Amino acid sequence: MAGSSPGFDATAFRDAISSAMKMGASPIEGERATFHFPAQLVYNGSMDGDAVPFDPAATVVSSEPPAVQVDCAIEYFDAEAQPTAFGMMSPTRIAVTVLDVDYERVKDCSYVVVGGDRYDYRRTEPPNGLFDVGVYTLHFLSQSET
Repeated sequence: MAGSSPGFDATAFRDAISSAMKMGASPIEGERATFHFPAQLVYNGSMDGDAVPFDPAATVVSSEPPAVQVDCAIEYFDAEAQPTAFGMMSPTRIAVTVLDVDYERVKDCSYVVVGGDRYDYRRTEPPNGLFDVGVYTLHFLSQSET
């Protein structure tokens, strides 16, 4: 297997990292990182290749996929006054680190709520890893400061 190493137990590594992430999470479930996804439009009829319904009488409803919680590590960066062309500003942001198996569950998120504060998705760093285990860091900006 590409990237594997004799003696490296990827399952044990994932379990240990997930355990460390659980230790660092809030003991209150409602304050833990909860990933939210963009709403999707669902039509009651067939559509063409551009997602336009064939039937002009077709109805549409907005459906938001369920939010998910996964084991993750959160790094918080408080707002720092940085000079910009518009004055001093730099919003509060967070970096959320997840393992590959959980990244698949959150990679399409539009925002995350942590401790009641909403942070909007901005970007994902190129993946890092350890042999067979991928590690992803997603960056978010505080919604109240963007």
